[in-house]
Amino acid sequence: MKRMKFAHVEGHTDLTYSEDGANIITCGADGDYRVWKGYEDDDPECIRVGDEATAIAFKNKKVFVGTDMHVLQIFSHPENQTDGIVTRFTSTITHISVNKDGSKVAAGSGDMTIKVKDIYSSSKAKEIVLTGHTAPILSVSLDPKSEFLISICCWSTCGKFLATASKAGDILVWDMQTKTVVNSFQHEKKTQICNMAWNPSMTTQKEIAFCDCKGYLGLLENVTAQAEGKAKLSAKVANSLTDIGDDDAEISISQIKKDTGFTTNAEDGQDVFTGVQSYSMDFDILDDGASKINSRPSSPLAGHSRRPYQSSSKKREPFQPGSSPVHLHHRYMVWNNVGIVKCFGEEGDQSASSIEVEFHDSSIHHGLHIPNTLGHTMASLSSQALLLACPAQEDSPSRIVCVNFAAWDGHKEWATTLPLGEGALALAAGDAWVAVATSRNLLRLFSNSGLQRAMISLPGPILCLAGNGSKLFMAYHSSLGMFSEQSIGYALVGIDRKSPIGYEWLANPQTLPLGPECDLSWAGFSDEGTLATMDSSGLLQVQLRSGMWMPLLDTRQNVKGKSDHYFLIGLSELEKCVRCVLCKGARYPPTLPRPNMSLLDVRLPLCDGANEKTQLEEALIQSTLQIQLTGTLDQTGFDVDDPRDKADRLSKESLMKMFALACQAEREVRAVEVAEWMPSEQLLQLAVKYATRARKRQLANRLTEMAEQLVRDREAEETLYMEPTRSSYLSSNASNNTIDDDRDMFISTPPVLEIEDNPILQARQRKTSAFGAPAAVAVIDAGKSIRPLSQSRKNPFAKKTSDDSSSATPSPRGLAAFDQPKVTQTKPTTTGPSKENVKAKATKQPTLFGMKKAAKDSSPAPAQEMSSESQDPLPSPAQPPKTGFLLWFDQNRSQFMSDNPECNEAELVRLGAQKFKSLSEEERQKYNRKRKSSGDAEQSEETVKKTRPTLAERLSTFEA
Repeated sequence: MKRMKFAHVEGHTDLTYSEDGANIITCGADGDYRVWKGYEDDDPECIRVGDEATAIAFKNKKVFVGTDMHVLQIFSHPENQTDGIVTRFTSTITHISVNKDGSKVAAGSGDMTIKVKDIYSSSKAKEIVLTGHTAPILSVSLDPKSEFLISICCWSTCGKFLATASKAGDILVWDMQTKTVVNSFQHEKKTQICNMAWNPSMTTQKEIAFCDCKGYLGLLENVTAQAEGKAKLSAKVANSLTDIGDDDAEISISQIKKDTGFTTNAEDGQDVFTGVQSYSMDFDILDDGASKINSRPSSPLAGHSRRPYQSSSKKREPFQPGSSPVHLHHRYMVWNNVGIVKCFGEEGDQSASSIEVEFHDSSIHHGLHIPNTLGHTMASLSSQALLLACPAQEDSPSRIVCVNFAAWDGHKEWATTLPLGEGALALAAGDAWVAVATSRNLLRLFSNSGLQRAMISLPGPILCLAGNGSKLFMAYHSSLGMFSEQSIGYALVGIDRKSPIGYEWLANPQTLPLGPECDLSWAGFSDEGTLATMDSSGLLQVQLRSGMWMPLLDTRQNVKGKSDHYFLIGLSELEKCVRCVLCKGARYPPTLPRPNMSLLDVRLPLCDGANEKTQLEEALIQSTLQIQLTGTLDQTGFDVDDPRDKADRLSKESLMKMFALACQAEREVRAVEVAEWMPSEQLLQLAVKYATRARKRQLANRLTEMAEQLVRDREAEETLYMEPTRSSYLSSNASNNTIDDDRDMFISTPPVLEIEDNPILQARQRKTSAFGAPAAVAVIDAGKSIRPLSQSRKNPFAKKTSDDSSSATPSPRGLAAFDQPKVTQTKPTTTGPSKENVKAKATKQPTLFGMKKAAKDSSPAPAQEMSSESQDPLPSPAQPPKTGFLLWFDQNRSQFMSDNPECNEAELVRLGAQKFKSLSEEERQKYNRKRKSSGDAEQSEETVKKTRPTLAERLSTFEA
């Protein structure tokens, strides 16, 4: 390789040879194309074509140049005057190729199209447009016979050799006969190769001119020397076998030549290379932007002679979500919801690089500027810590550095070194922990202060990590994918900060869903803590539950150009938006100037997105998901009242609009399906009204039956839940009555329940207050505190003095109320006692003798009758008649208990309700009719009970 020389300013550079090989013509980012009279020429001729020249080719004394106006122009040589326009593109022209006679020109562009134009024809039909690429065209080349075109690399003039280049500065020369690499070269600074050109005048010891992205020009000599030496040796072996006949011989020379792409010219008997047609070839190109080469289609007999090659997926290297590639000098180490970590470096000078940290919320921490002396290439940022790591080298191990923002002792930074031979591959930071995945398939966990925790063995080679709170997501290679598919597994780990080994699998290792021939490009969590991923096709999906994923947004639907992509930063489910950066013509955003962040509305990739029905379906799905999400977040302390109300309102509106749309389209079956999703009888009533006004009586009748069944089912469930509480309440009421009967009748102060000292009574009080207490139960004043009996009991025999007039005498309770004599008040006169004296007499506490005497005088009935009446049981509260479900459940209760012995009463009731719903309408109506008949019988019994004297009537005899 000769010494490289400056040709153009830094940027994309292209070059070509003149037909005689005497001149090298280059173009570059300065807008000039230059004619060099040999490689040693130091004073080339410069011709201005625009602000930038992106591609160039030469044939028949014409120079073809692609300009910054996306136009392919022709210039005459050596006059260097414009000679017309060949074609136009919508993006930058990347490469130009002209066939052997100069009649056809092919050009590739950044808009992922290739155009082939017959320059001698002015007809538009002579232009062929080739599509199908999924990335910008990097190179095009017409073969010497003008029959085939490849969009990868550079053919030699004779068609026997192929030259390829890579971003790392590698140049490979392939022998098309043996399908092997015959020579290889490397750029002296490992700079990306922009273009190459073969010297057309040299038939042997061929040379290649190339240029790099820095604007320098280089030359490779004798690139095919090794291949030609091997060819001479093969020719000697072939000549020694020419005397063997093709029919009887074991080796056929003519068949070998045919398989390798050579045919014999009938005029001069020379072998002519026509291309390999017997079987397909697959070459792995080093260039990251290029895909695999597939040569000409194989012949029908090729499948019988050679087994077709099936390519498998290539293992992807680990990456950090939200970062740009490592080979860039200025790159994003991480960009997430917390902040941005950027690395600025110099080529070849690692000590001059630095790391800058910016926070979206400055209250978390101020910005940081860290010298990157250790060569960190990975970073993870959370609201509590910044984690940095550098890969392991041959002479130095991998090193981990953490900056703890919450440290209050003045020591915020700590560092550790991984064992020799073990390198860091992926990082993650969460709530009071940081994680490092290593090359030994180990997951090492540390606290934010630097404490080491127990290690976890990974199920496979790590791909990426992501953390949020106490959750850690890991993606790994579970197996080798087939047919260019990736087989990625994932797992979710919960980390307890209070234990050094507090780990648990929140989701067992499973396969991560990806699109066809797609890679994982981003993984993380939403603002609400839901796991989310995005693949290389731009499809964003979230995890609904373990093992179930749902596509949330297709970002490709929001870009205009085919080469544009969105760089994901984060998402919010409650706000229904995705935060990302639009990258035009690239997959990663530039560091300078920093691009603006875009907000994309969540839009499910449903069919017929512009249809009104689809829009209502999407609104219903999103609102239902939000209701489910708010129910989960409400338990974790999130304020979700407003989002829940909005989602509930949107869900109801969507259901009613979908129902109306189905009725307007005469889709009554669809309308019934929508009605089945309505959660309340109020919505069903609105649907019935709409169907009635629309004169759809059959639909209205069906909806009415659905509403009635919904009401019956809810009543049954409420009754079943009320039965255990009601029975416990009745038992407690009976015990309370027994306590009242045994209480001292002479106590004038009201008894106080010992609720604070007895937890059973506390639970009973809660149940009673939840379902309401009957009138026979004494209700304690809410304004008075419930105290223990020992603190509130008073001496019943204490005498009240006349000075204690401020405190009112409490009213007697229990049977003591019946022993108190009736006090009649007379209208006071002017000469009689005053009102105060009458009130004092009326409220005077009776003595023990006086109470017994008054009770004896007010009891005209015999003692036996009194005792018999007082022993009558107290009437229980009226029980409602049993529903049809209760009648059916009482008959089948024993069967449910035998089938489900492990279930309690509430679970048996739930199973019975589900079984009762599955019965036919006729069977349910049979039990409902039984309910009605039993209800009438119970009503008659209740009427008989009402004829008996009540407790108040029996007690009124004491006042006579």
